[in-house]
Amino acid sequence: MITDIIFDLGGVVAGRDKSRCPDEINKFFSFLAEENEKFPPCWVEFDRGMLPQQQVAEELSQLTGRSPAVCNDYIDKAIQALDVFPYTEQMIRELASEKYRLYVLSNMSLEFYSRLKTFDVFRYFHGQVVSCYEHRVKPDPEFYKIALNRFNLIPETTLFIDDKLKNVEAAAALGIRTYHFTDPIKSCDDIRSLLNL
Repeated sequence: MITDIIFDLGGVVAGRDKSRCPDEINKFFSFLAEENEKFPPCWVEFDRGMLPQQQVAEELSQLTGRSPAVCNDYIDKAIQALDVFPYTEQMIRELASEKYRLYVLSNMSLEFYSRLKTFDVFRYFHGQVVSCYEHRVKPDPEFYKIALNRFNLIPETTLFIDDKLKNVEAAAALGIRTYHFTDPIKSCDDIRSLLNL
């Protein structure tokens, strides 16, 4: 029986509203849809809280041929374009009303997280473990263990939801029940069915 549910943030709870960004910016951030090993190393360190935004912009400049100022501007615009997925938010409200305990375990930089945590949906989470504060990133098993230990979670009664398959597989290897989130509408319906809601 599942009693606790851990959510990833980017790609599950929220994401960049692409309609609010020019196509050039959306193409620039296409790497965020890739699996972890395809991420630019500087972005992983950004999520880990080990590189400031300006340095990330400089390294992305070298990778993309755009100026550091343009890369920095793209990051700022992507942060401002963040929004919560309405289907996921509705499901989170339902889960909270059903007395599930809800948590966050996310790879995210301080800059992106500071924007996201202003949204109302965050009041439903009992606790949050975010990479920029812990200096660890998924799929590092120790990062998952921080959440399990901090919130006294039992792997067998905990469901972990993430849009990156490697992150899901790492959680499963620790005995945590998992769901690979691929589409807000279908995935939310699947999760409801899994929990018999």
